[in-house]
Amino acid sequence: MEQIMPPTLVEVTITIKRRLSHNERVMAGGWGPLQSGGRLERFPIAVDSRDDETRRIYLAHFNDQDVSSDNVVNYALETGYALGEHEDLLACVADHPELRALPIAQLGTTLPTVDEDPKDLWSRVPNDRLVTANSGDIYVDGVRRLEPTYWFGEQRMSLNWMDSGWIRSCRFILKK
Repeated sequence: MEQIMPPTLVEVTITIKRRLSHNERVMAGGWGPLQSGGRLERFPIAVDSRDDETRRIYLAHFNDQDVSSDNVVNYALETGYALGEHEDLLACVADHPELRALPIAQLGTTLPTVDEDPKDLWSRVPNDRLVTANSGDIYVDGVRRLEPTYWFGEQRMSLNWMDSGWIRSCRFILKK
């Protein structure tokens, strides 16, 4: 197994706004609204009357190395970090618009693809799980375009298979 160098960690403070619905949190992050009945709508988000929660997260960048989800999970386990969750990703991008240009993934909240419709694109990899990520900016021929990734005119959160590899510029949310 290839040795992966430790990541660079950037500390970021976020606020989990518990009173907001899932769709309101998505919209606060600059993404388009959730599609009714879509997969993103199935990611668990607790809505309750508790006060907002401020927490620190860490964006781990593996410094232009090709990494897998297993590399990130193993690093977290070995160094005492926990994996960031879907609500952390939503709050990170909502609280820090300047980070929307970066691809940022959370690996702590997964959605299984088992027993789904075999005609569904996301069910074609058996026994895999889906995670959410901010797509970041588009690069064309190595040149960064200024606008974030859009889908039909709106910035979108992306779904990714947990067991696939990640682009070198991706950051991963970790927390203590």
